[in-house]
Amino acid sequence: MIPYVILKAKEVVSIEEGLYYYVERDHSITTSLDYEKIKKRLDDALYLYDMLMKKVAEDSFIQEDDKAFVYSYLANAMLGMGKDLEKNLLKSYVREVKLRNISSYLLDDSIGRKLKKMISTYFTTFYIKHFAK
Repeated sequence: MIPYVILKAKEVVSIEEGLYYYVERDHSITTSLDYEKIKKRLDDALYLYDMLMKKVAEDSFIQEDDKAFVYSYLANAMLGMGKDLEKNLLKSYVREVKLRNISSYLLDDSIGRKLKKMISTYFTTFYIKHFAK
């Protein structure tokens, strides 16, 4: 939601002071290494990705260049989610990434970005394991 909120804001300010602190809890879905909790976290992320992509696409007040930037930001985030997955989860996650054609939303306005887009499109698992952040 953050990219969408930033796009809709009339003014955005960044400050150096930390005003939000993350608290890790036992049995948290965000830090668990349990297979089912990781799968749930991925499913939730894919759901939010789908929702945000649709919301941005339907918002006629967002300029096309800004939409492309948000799409690329979301695509990078989704590709990065797979980097530490074990083999079976990674395989099903890559299937979902390909189903949504996520790599197609990466910006390709430089040679490096074109190469990144090409590798992530045709060698998705390799890209996620070796290059995703």
